Amino acid sequence: ALESKELLAICLRKLRGLNKVRIIDASFIWTEPHSKRLRVKITIQTEAFQGTIVQQQFEVEYVVANQQCSGYALPPPPKEPKISLNSSQLLSNSSPTE
Repeated sequence: ALESKELLAICLRKLRGLNKVRIIDASFIWTEPHSKRLRVKITIQTEAFQGTIVQQQFEVEYVVANQQCSGYALPPPPKEPKISLNSSQLLSNSSPTE
């Protein structure tokens, strides 16, 4: 399944500033499987003033981007040489001999 503990840990590591707060809860929010989006609901706590604890809950949306390993990628097609002929040269060379 796409929504695993390991993937949740990777998603949380991608967020900046979470090392300064305490993560209380984190969970996936359901999205359509074909939408290529992951939504995570996170609850954090931090101490604002002396003994005052602030708790906040927010959602983060990630977009899944497909990427192929370089070892399995197909090589680019060979470039075909472009040939251009000058029609006046063709006509002058192909004229009958007198």
